[in-house]
Amino acid sequence: VTLSVFLAHRLPGMSTAEREAWIDRFSRRLAGVLNQLRKFSFLHGQLNATNILVGVEPNDGRLQIGGVQDISRKRRISQREIARELSQFESSLDGVPEVHLVHRRRFLKSYLGNRSAADARRLWKAIQAELSTSNRRNAVSHRAARWTVGERLRSRAAVFLATILLALVVCCGC
Repeated sequence: VTLSVFLAHRLPGMSTAEREAWIDRFSRRLAGVLNQLRKFSFLHGQLNATNILVGVEPNDGRLQIGGVQDISRKRRISQREIARELSQFESSLDGVPEVHLVHRRRFLKSYLGNRSAADARRLWKAIQAELSTSNRRNAVSHRAARWTVGERLRSRAAVFLATILLALVVCCGC
């Protein structure tokens, strides 16, 4: 089952202790898998909760990364690309209140392994910056999709004229 389905349907029904244990175990496994991909210069272009498969039962430790068509090999993976990948995953967890900031930071610590705390802070800030950039981009594209008043009036006028023309054609029998 996908991670998003598990988080929406199975996680809320767990006791607090079970939930904490599952999130801790899962985040460590996921961090390990993503770290292995990164070590071999692979990067997932669309990492989110729908592209991660987990076992149906809470004690099932299976984990698989889906969406393999979005995995690409890079000569060198930059910090920004890592931040972009992790910010996509982070944004897919926004609607899950059971996953707290402390869980996110533990995941990042596991993902980075034995790197310094300063590296973790830099990456966390880069992820947050990438999230705010993508949110601004989404807001701009959302605004661009809205029509201005003039465009709406022209559209309504065109619909009105087309309706009149269609009525004339039907009435005249042309």
